[in-house]
Amino acid sequence: SRTFVPSANNITSVVDANAHDFTEANGERSERFNFTANVDGVSVYMKTPPNLGAGQPVNQTVDDATTSCEIGVVKNGEDQLQVTHFKTA
Repeated sequence: SRTFVPSANNITSVVDANAHDFTEANGERSERFNFTANVDGVSVYMKTPPNLGAGQPVNQTVDDATTSCEIGVVKNGEDQLQVTHFKTA
């Protein structure tokens, strides 16, 4: 499946609202923190088995909806947050 949002802000606003306190050593990446949150504007496209190869048709299973998603975040060692993954929960 492929999960899309209309703007990076749809994800970053949810990440910024999370109160997790990262522990990172100076100049070293933190452990990844995974959390689940509702994200606005999510669209999901999936292929239907057995037609999973390249060039096969997809079906839209979620259309611009508020959806529960799993988001993985790290601090990169320079005190900046980075999203490592984003998918429907």
